[in-house]
Amino acid sequence: MIVINIGCLIALFILYIIGKKKEIKLEVEPDKKEHPFRSLYGPILFYLTIFSKKYKRSFGEKTKEAMGMLYVGDKKKIKEMALLHSLKKISIVVIVFAVVQMVCLFVGIEQIKSKNQKIVLERQEVGESTNEYELKVKVKDETRPVSITVNPQTYTEKEYQEKLKEAKAYISKTMLGENESYECITTKLICPSSIPDSAISVQYFSQNYDLIEDDGTIHNQSLTKEEVSSIIVQYRYGDKMEEEEIPMVIFPRKLSKEGKMVQAVKEKLKKLEQDSIHSPVVVIPKTIEQCGILLAQEEKSNVLLLFFGGLFIAGLLYMQQEEALKKQVKQRNDQLLRDYPELVNKLVLLLGAGMTMKGAITKMAMDYKRKREQSGKIQYLYEEMLVMMYEFQSGGSELQVYYNFGRRIKLAPYLKFTTLILQNLKKGAKDLTHMLEQEELVAFAGRKERAKVLGEEAGSKLLLPMMLILIMIIIMIMFPALSSFSV
Repeated sequence: MIVINIGCLIALFILYIIGKKKEIKLEVEPDKKEHPFRSLYGPILFYLTIFSKKYKRSFGEKTKEAMGMLYVGDKKKIKEMALLHSLKKISIVVIVFAVVQMVCLFVGIEQIKSKNQKIVLERQEVGESTNEYELKVKVKDETRPVSITVNPQTYTEKEYQEKLKEAKAYISKTMLGENESYECITTKLICPSSIPDSAISVQYFSQNYDLIEDDGTIHNQSLTKEEVSSIIVQYRYGDKMEEEEIPMVIFPRKLSKEGKMVQAVKEKLKKLEQDSIHSPVVVIPKTIEQCGILLAQEEKSNVLLLFFGGLFIAGLLYMQQEEALKKQVKQRNDQLLRDYPELVNKLVLLLGAGMTMKGAITKMAMDYKRKREQSGKIQYLYEEMLVMMYEFQSGGSELQVYYNFGRRIKLAPYLKFTTLILQNLKKGAKDLTHMLEQEELVAFAGRKERAKVLGEEAGSKLLLPMMLILIMIIIMIMFPALSSFSV
C-alpha cells in the first residue's frame, strides 16, 4: 500500500510541475476567499484543454446552463463563473486525494516502524492490578493467540523489608481489637487482609478451630479454664511470604509440536516479565523460539479503509459543489415564480394606460435598473427584462426577443406568458389586456397555493421540535408522580 501511496504522490507532483510550466492563465482573478486552491487552476485547465471535447460534453455545458440562470445576460461572466466552478470542484478532489495519500503513507510508515521495534507493555505501579495483553505467535504459517499477564511493579528487597516491618507492627496493634493484651483474649480479634499504603497482603490460619476461626472469631462460650492457641499470620507479597507456602501439583497436558513451541514462548514471556519486575515496562523481542510475536492490536490495519474513506469524502465534496449550484438555481426559480404575479399585474396596468408591450417592458426594466443602482439588490426577473431591453435597443425583433425570454427562464408560467404575447403578435389576436387580466387571476391563485405549500413545509419542519417539547413536558409531569410512588 505504501508503494501505491508514494506512486500517487509522485504522479501528482510530476503532473503539477508539468502543468505549472504550461499552465493557462485565467482571464479573471479568482476571489481568494471563494477559491482557496486557485494556484491549481492553471495546471488543471492545461490538462482539461487536452481533453477539451470530453470536458465540454461531460459537465461543461450543464454548468454553463446553470450559471446562465444565475448571471443573466452577461455571457462573458457566465463562461468565467462556469469555468471557475468546475476548476474549484476538481481542485478540491485533487487536494483531498493528495492529503489522503500523505495520511495513508504516514500511517503505513508508522506501522512498519512499530513492527520493527520491540514491543513495550506498560506495567502498573506497586500494589495496583495486573495488565492483560494479547499477543500473536506466528508458528510457521499459523498464527495463535497468546495472553500475557504483566504484574505491577515490585518493591526492592530493602523496600520490602521496611514494608514488612511496618505490616507486623500494624497487625500486632490492630488484631487485639477491644482486648487489652494477647495474654487475656475475651472478644473477637480484628484480622485485616491488607495493610494501608502497602502492597503486602495478609492471611490468617488458626491452629485450633475449636477456639479461634481464621476471621478472628473466638469460641469461648463453653470454656471452663483458659486455653492456649495461636493464629499463624502470613505476610504475602508476590512470591514472597513470611510463613510456609503449601504448593499444588498440576500435571501438564500433552502438547503437539506447535503447542510445545507456544508453551516455550509462554515460559519465555513469563521469564521476561519476571526479569523486569522492577521496571515500569516489559520489553519483548519480535521473535522467540523461532516464533514471531505480535500485539493483538497490530494485526488489523486501517490504511486501506482510510484510503477509500478519503476517496469517498472527495466524492462527497465534489457532489456538494454540484448541490450548492442546484440550490442557487432553485432559489432563482422560486424568486421568479414569486415575482410572476407582480409582472402580470404591472403589465395589465401599463397596457391599460395605453402603453405598448415593448414600452411597458422597457419602462419596468429602466425602473429596476435605477433601483438596483441604489440598493444593489438583484431580482432575476428584472435582470431578464434588462436583457430584453438591450435586445430591443440592439434592433432585435419582438418575436425573437419574447421567444428568447421564455426559453431562458424555462418555467411554465413564463412560457405561457410568452405564448400569449407571441400569439398576439403573429395572429393579431385582440384583447391582450383581457387575457393578461385572466392570467393575473391564475397567477395570484398559484401564488396562494405556493404560500400554502410553504406553510405546510414550515409546519412539518416544526413537528419534530414540538414532539421533543411534548416528551419533555410529559417527563416533567410524570417524574414527580413516579418519585412519590417510589417513596
